[in-house]
Amino acid sequence: MVQPASYYFMAKTKYSFIYATAIILPLFFVIGLIIMVPVIGIKAFAFSKTIAMIVGFIISMVGISELINPVKIIRNWAIPIIVFLILAIAIQPKLLSIVFPMMTKSTLDLILIITISSFLVIVSLSMIFLSQKRFRLKLKEIIKNKKKWSEFLN
Repeated sequence: MVQPASYYFMAKTKYSFIYATAIILPLFFVIGLIIMVPVIGIKAFAFSKTIAMIVGFIISMVGISELINPVKIIRNWAIPIIVFLILAIAIQPKLLSIVFPMMTKSTLDLILIITISSFLVIVSLSMIFLSQKRFRLKLKEIIKNKKKWSEFLN
């Protein structure tokens, strides 16, 4: 949402939103670092960046609210994403403690953890897309067209 919104701000010369983004986002990032680095160390960079991204998202939503209805976008995507986050927070640590009973560092363990994380991402994206009717219809259309192509090739 942030990148398309910035294009919209430039095209419509909405300088107030461009200036707000240019000033507020780095400010939130730096203030977050100053506050959190003494407490949580290097993790503060990730948290500060996340906070800055959320603030950028809010600025973008306010800026494009006259063009589109942001509530509709949030309603369509928020529920599946929240469900995924809850499942990921609840399932992934338990799954990893079962798969890795002892903490060792090896290439095989790294490949395994990347595979497990990738599987969770694929399952969550499937849940998000299949929870919406328009994506299910599009998937049916793609499968139908694939059958046509396979008949054409044979």
